Amino acid sequence: MPRGPGRRNILSKFTQLVSGIAVMLIATAALILALEGLVRILMPGINFVGESNYLIIENKYGKTFGYKPNVHGVSWGAELYTDNYGFRFDPLEAHMGSKDPSLPSIVILGDSVALGIGIPAKSSFVNLISQQVRGYNFYNTSVIMYGVSHYKDIVDQFVIPNRHNLNIKEVFLFYTLNDINNLVPLKGQEFIRQKSGFPEYKNTVGLVKKLTRIYDFNPFLVSHSKLYLLLKKIFYDCSKTWFFYDYQEYCNAQRLRNFADTMRYIKDTLSHEKIDLTVFVLPYEFQLRETKRKYLLPQEAISAELNKIGVKNYDLYPGVYRLMEEKGFSSRDLFLFNDHCHPSVKGNAVIAQVVLEILDSQMNIK
Repeated sequence: MPRGPGRRNILSKFTQLVSGIAVMLIATAALILALEGLVRILMPGINFVGESNYLIIENKYGKTFGYKPNVHGVSWGAELYTDNYGFRFDPLEAHMGSKDPSLPSIVILGDSVALGIGIPAKSSFVNLISQQVRGYNFYNTSVIMYGVSHYKDIVDQFVIPNRHNLNIKEVFLFYTLNDINNLVPLKGQEFIRQKSGFPEYKNTVGLVKKLTRIYDFNPFLVSHSKLYLLLKKIFYDCSKTWFFYDYQEYCNAQRLRNFADTMRYIKDTLSHEKIDLTVFVLPYEFQLRETKRKYLLPQEAISAELNKIGVKNYDLYPGVYRLMEEKGFSSRDLFLFNDHCHPSVKGNAVIAQVVLEILDSQMNIK
């Protein structure tokens, strides 16, 4: 061990090094915080990702989870209130009173898209449709991460038991392309609650993947940092990646058979009680951005399977694309920031208009 002036010189250099590192870290942290603040001010349209973890109750409908009744939380940066059933509603419209028991009811089946995550409840396409269709009560059972197997449980555990007291006459299923992902054969059902935070993508940096195996920091960052979400958009096309992730499911014959079997069960169960089922198939952002026929294979496969079993269905892609062109919107205008399937306020308004046109012209529901 050096002594005297030599030792003091080493300690002095070490102190300078530590001080320099500390100053650099503080400066870096200050810069990141400043950039974070700037992004939040200049880009308010960036939504945090994630939902209050206390909203969900397990096994609400058999094996299927759902929202707790009369609870308030946050979902993708937007406030979420549930009613006595655990269904999302707009608290600003609560003064309009309870539903009219003399009217027939329409039950909505859907996932986070029909739920309207990331936007106020009043702006969701389900709410916009219900405001125009005055002759029915609406019950929106949608919950994030739902898929076709969950819709089966909702029919068994909510629709059928309440068919008389709620006077249920119609079920509208708003189908998102990833609804097929949780499907397994009807016997011995189990479901996957969540995909990986980092889907496989050819340009994913190897170091990030290695770090993710140690600690998956993505869920924390997407729910706390808009700067991270902006950088993710710059370097990572989430919409394209998720589209191709889900697209491959429609090339899987077994998946399509499972889909058809479950939808047949839902249709037969409802038909037995004289309840009509209608499926509306929603488009992805990438499909509206890259208008190639081959990218519409999922919609074609869904329609073919539903037609075989006699389920009324409508592909919303043509109508949404037409209105997008007429209104001068880009595909990204219709969806949340860097999002593959969740519509923005503009997107919800477009979807509502397309559905209302179908209800008026083809289903005589006004």
